[in-house]
Amino acid sequence: MPASKTNIPGHRGNNPEAVKARQDAFLQAYDKYGTIKHACNEIRIDRSTVTSWRNRDVNGFAARMNDARDDFAEEIEYTLFQRAKDPKCNPILVIFALKGLKPEKYRDNTVVTDETAKDVLKELRSRYKGLNFEEAPTAEEASVHEQAELILKNKRK
Repeated sequence: MPASKTNIPGHRGNNPEAVKARQDAFLQAYDKYGTIKHACNEIRIDRSTVTSWRNRDVNGFAARMNDARDDFAEEIEYTLFQRAKDPKCNPILVIFALKGLKPEKYRDNTVVTDETAKDVLKELRSRYKGLNFEEAPTAEEASVHEQAELILKNKRK
């Protein structure tokens, strides 16, 4: 066993105290780095161990990990907001902060103002009312298809 593992209390064994000690060491590293990969590397455990702890919820690990993730996210938010208050801050960072803080006011709004598609669809629905598209078109229906193409061409102009 590498010497680095001996620095983690209870790293050896699968008894409840040893597992809890490894979980605590992982959560402390997770709080420091914010990623599972880097926390696993720090305490030299496999990612599958963390997945197993979470899925089986060993020692309430799932909730403890969620808390650690929330704590890390709040630290990042704090850093972002402190930087955003600096008058020399990049305006994009300020915009990003505002979108997070007040999404109802600052979110991106996409509004389609061109009503052409709605008009074409409305006209096609009225012309094709009751038409079954799964059957092969008859001669009369083929002319209806041509009419629809004409409508579309005129709307594009």
